[in-house]
Amino acid sequence: MTKETKDLICGVDKKVIRKAYFNKKLNQLFNKIQADGEYNEDETKKLGNFLRGLKGDEEKFVDKVIETFGGKLVENERPPSVQELQGKVVDLSKFWKDKQEKADAWVDKNFEIIKEHQSGNKKVNSSFWLDLATGVIMVQNVLDKVRVYFDQQYRAVMTNIIDECGTSRKEAEERARLTPQYADYKNSLLQRERLEELIMLCKKYEARGNYN
Repeated sequence: MTKETKDLICGVDKKVIRKAYFNKKLNQLFNKIQADGEYNEDETKKLGNFLRGLKGDEEKFVDKVIETFGGKLVENERPPSVQELQGKVVDLSKFWKDKQEKADAWVDKNFEIIKEHQSGNKKVNSSFWLDLATGVIMVQNVLDKVRVYFDQQYRAVMTNIIDECGTSRKEAEERARLTPQYADYKNSLLQRERLEELIMLCKKYEARGNYN
């Protein structure tokens, strides 16, 4: 066995494997190996053992540097995972979607009321605007909380993609946009915009002084 052959695992030089490991690009490496097809069961085991050795080397290296340095290498620590950041999380998606649907129904109903009064040039009781303003404040509060919740869920998906696949933030963001979590987040933004449209419509109609 020549030195060149000895330095190859699954048809890839050990230096290339080492670089892919420390640059967090193992996914790309695995794709290349499978595409080239230069592997068998024994070679796969060798690759696993080699990567395990690199993991051990990495831990020993960091421990030795910290021991010698006598400090904390913050820049070498991995960022906390989604699970570590959020802790034990209860899925509240259904709870907030129910709130969201009720808020949306309220906005729909009041859009129809205002449009009906506009088309018939009808006057409304002055107390109507007070009741509407109170409702707007409550619905606004609900939709803001809905947006915050679904924003966090969308960001959690994006962070998981980065952590698990080692992709760039831009690529993770593009992939995360294909998920239900992004759809929920985007819809929450659109609903908030729709509430703003209702507020503007009410202001225009109220400015006419069409009330008793």
